[in-house]
Amino acid sequence: MKEIIDPTKEIDLKNLKGFSSQERVHGFVSNLWFAGLRSRYPIEYLYYSQHKNGFNIHQTQALVKLKNNLSLSIDKIFARLINQEEVDKLNHILKTLSELSNKK
Repeated sequence: MKEIIDPTKEIDLKNLKGFSSQERVHGFVSNLWFAGLRSRYPIEYLYYSQHKNGFNIHQTQALVKLKNNLSLSIDKIFARLINQEEVDKLNHILKTLSELSNKK
C-alpha cells in the first residue's frame, strides 16, 4: 500500500534530502530548518544520511527520538485494554519488524 504524501511533506522531504546530502549545512536559519526536519522525519533522515562516513550525532539523535516514540506508543497502547483486532495489528507489526531486522 503506497502512502499518499501531502504537498507540504513532499517539499519537506525534498529539503531534508538536500540538507542530508551536504557535507555541512551553512547558516543559522538553514541549520534550524534542518534540525526541525530531522526531528519531524527521523526515519527519512536516517535513510537519506545512511551513506555518510560514520554515524554522526544527528543520526544518533534521530535514532534515539525514533526509539523513544516507539516506546511511548507501546506504553500508550498497553495502558488500556486492547481488543483482538489490535492484537492482530500488533502481531503484524512485530512480524514486519522481525522480517526487516533479519534482512541482509
